[in-house]
Amino acid sequence: MRQLIDAILRRNYGLDWQENGNITGWGKKKKDELVNRLNQRKSQFPNESLSMRLFDYSYILDLKNIVEKNRNLFKSIFSPWNDMMAIFDLIGKFRNKVMHPGNPIMKHQHYLCLGVCGEFLLAIEHWNKG
Repeated sequence: MRQLIDAILRRNYGLDWQENGNITGWGKKKKDELVNRLNQRKSQFPNESLSMRLFDYSYILDLKNIVEKNRNLFKSIFSPWNDMMAIFDLIGKFRNKVMHPGNPIMKHQHYLCLGVCGEFLLAIEHWNKG
């Protein structure tokens, strides 16, 4: 998903699209949050080579925000639009349960996430084919 979003925004806005708040919708608070995620990863994995791009530390709902902010570029990829935006929300809802095992995801929720992620994969595959 990040590769698709990055490729489209680079093609339309240039390599430094992430620095433009009009494109990303990121205000100071969101940028600070992403910097904190990056710094946390650096401290957790001090000997690893980590990405310095804030975009790589965004969550699914951050990606949704960028896609919505640039709807004209993504509406043909994420179609039908309202259904695909609902999928972003659904994945965002269960993300915390998956990432924080203290509150595990239920089996049917796991299958639901797999199914709707398949819709994203189809959209990305279709885009890759041109």
